[in-house]
Amino acid sequence: MPPIRSVADVRSQPSAPGPIPTCPAKSPGPKVKVRPASFDDHFSQATLFFRSMTPIEQEHIVGAFSFELAKCVSPGIHRRMVANLAEVDAGLATAVAAHLGIDAPTGRPLDPAETSPALSIESRPPGPLAGRKVAVLVGDATAGRTVGEWRTAADPLGVEVVVVGPHLGKLEKGATVDRTIHITQSVEYDGVVLAAEPDEAMARFVQEAFRHHKTIAATKPDFAEASGIGPSEAGVAVKPAEFFDALAAHRHWDR
Repeated sequence: MPPIRSVADVRSQPSAPGPIPTCPAKSPGPKVKVRPASFDDHFSQATLFFRSMTPIEQEHIVGAFSFELAKCVSPGIHRRMVANLAEVDAGLATAVAAHLGIDAPTGRPLDPAETSPALSIESRPPGPLAGRKVAVLVGDATAGRTVGEWRTAADPLGVEVVVVGPHLGKLEKGATVDRTIHITQSVEYDGVVLAAEPDEAMARFVQEAFRHHKTIAATKPDFAEASGIGPSEAGVAVKPAEFFDALAAHRHWDR
């Protein structure tokens, strides 16, 4: 049996292939395997995240929990999940419990020493426009030069323009359609330009984008009003420059 070497002997020897040698060591006290106290903290990071959100982001989180839990048919799961939320934030738990029709339990959330704006998307400055996609809704009365004006303004910014109309091909006044309004939806675009008198399908398209707080443009104020949208609403523009400035904000929560 080879002699037992000390730690100093082992460290002084050059490394060699093979198993790492072990050596006995004295312990001043009993050795136990336990988890640190931080393992019992399941909620402080979630509290920091929720408290760092803007009010509109907190509202979205409440809506997400409410939506998903409402699809669950087990009242027991509702109560247990809301009890967990009560350990994160009392307001969060109360709001979700109200949607589920149950009483919110009392938790003991730990107040964070500070919040982190870096966790919030809405706290950041407006982002670049490159890569955004805009739908231009056209009809037979839309002139081809109108679409050209929007493309000319969009191309240097890296914004993709998709012309949406009643059918594919060229319309009466020269606008060429990329997609029909029957095969695309407003959720595919970051903004919408209404460049024609809206029919029912166009109005529904624009209204959905408006409800999602996206940037809207109407080449004539009458077009916006015909869709049920006030031309003076936040994030509603007429000219391309004004529209693309507003598009940088991505969403307009102050409507």
